[in-house]
Amino acid sequence: MRFVAKAKTRDYYHYGMERLLASDIARLHLDQITSQHATCFAATCSHLSPSTINCSLRTLRRALNLAQKWGKVAKAPDIELAKGERQRDRVFTDAEFAIYIELCRQPWHDVALLIRHEGMCPGECYKLEWNHVLLNGDGGLIHVAEGKTKARRRVLPMQPTVYEALLARWRAQGQPAQGWVFPCGSASGHFDENSAKNQHIAALHVIALAHKARQEQDSPEWIATHVGGIGADFVREHDATIKAGVQLFEPYCLRHTALTRLAEAGCDAFTLAKIAGHSSIIMTQRYCHPQAEAIERAFAKVVPQVTQSLSYR
Repeated sequence: MRFVAKAKTRDYYHYGMERLLASDIARLHLDQITSQHATCFAATCSHLSPSTINCSLRTLRRALNLAQKWGKVAKAPDIELAKGERQRDRVFTDAEFAIYIELCRQPWHDVALLIRHEGMCPGECYKLEWNHVLLNGDGGLIHVAEGKTKARRRVLPMQPTVYEALLARWRAQGQPAQGWVFPCGSASGHFDENSAKNQHIAALHVIALAHKARQEQDSPEWIATHVGGIGADFVREHDATIKAGVQLFEPYCLRHTALTRLAEAGCDAFTLAKIAGHSSIIMTQRYCHPQAEAIERAFAKVVPQVTQSLSYR
């Protein structure tokens, strides 16, 4: 009932439960399940991908935690996930994003800008409506009105690049007061995950072709002739990135990059949690990796205050 409006979350747990019910774990009582049973389950399913195995393990962990919460078991065992699962924590460079975004088709181009510069989740962008967007002439605000938790509902200031993109889109759509920002002919009426993946893959495919062509010839004209969708000027501008190539990444990495860059710029974990819509600061800590220089700057800010305080004594 909790996930009636979140079909994907419900389906995720349902898929994980199906595998658990087909395993030896299904014959055990809740208070008999230990971490060793989870390890044996993972070993039995070793022919499957780590993501598939972890789907069931997360479902088991969720079930046992609920059992503890409802007083059915004294303590839920620790469930260790299978290693090797594909992570969405790739952080790419500005040069990589520059060549990527230039090859993205609409509406994914503008959605990708939102994710990268605002740190929004892809799903939040797909469902964005004009009545939740404020364009005030030289800037604007985005109201994320829906989310799994209360923390997901937040207001974000628009970055200049995002403001320009949304302003142009708003004018092109006839300056609507409501309706989808990214309308599409899908069943939902708005741009969705499947269309996004297709356009995302298409952009990466062009970069891969350009990289392969660059290994054969360094002539911009020759590369542009053998790779559709780009010109010689594009090759010259992004030659270093084309030569080095761009590693594959998932669309969610745009959000991970945005939040990581904010943390690197000095955004504290609590503010970053507000921006990301995290309900727990633990989730935000994965983006915060303070270096020695940052630690020194933090102490430097309080040293003068401490010295002044001592001088009064």
